[in-house]
Amino acid sequence: MCNLIDSTGDKDHKPALPQFDFPAIANGDRRAYASYCDYFYNPTFSIIARFSGLQDLDILCLLTESVFLQLWGSRDDFLQYNSGWLFRTTMQVTIRYLKERGHHDRVQKVLEVIGEEHISHAIEKRKNNYHETGNP
Repeated sequence: MCNLIDSTGDKDHKPALPQFDFPAIANGDRRAYASYCDYFYNPTFSIIARFSGLQDLDILCLLTESVFLQLWGSRDDFLQYNSGWLFRTTMQVTIRYLKERGHHDRVQKVLEVIGEEHISHAIEKRKNNYHETGNP
C-alpha cells in the first residue's frame, strides 16, 4: 500500500494511475495482467487483512492470490472494467472465506461497513451470467 502514497505526504499531489491494457488482459496477455496484479497486490492484501481481521500471512497471501485468480478466470470482464470490480471481488473472496470458517460475526461487521448491496449485486450478476453462458 505504501506505493500508493506520495512520499512527500502531499495529499493534493496524487500519482497517476498507470495505464493498463485491459483489452490485452481480456485476450489472455499474461504480461499485461502481471503488471495489473503487481500494482494492486499490496493494496488488495491490506484490504483483506483489514476487513477479515486475519493475521496469518500465509492465509492472507492465499486469499489475495485467490482474488487475482478469480479476476483472471473472468478476464473478459476487463473489457467493461470499472474501478469497483477489484474491491467487490476482494470482498466476495474475504466474506466467502469468513463464512466457510464460521466467522459470521465478522461477516456481519464487514457487510455493515461496506454495504451488503455491493456484494449481493455482484453475486447476482455472476449467477445471471452463469445461467446465460454456463461460465461463472
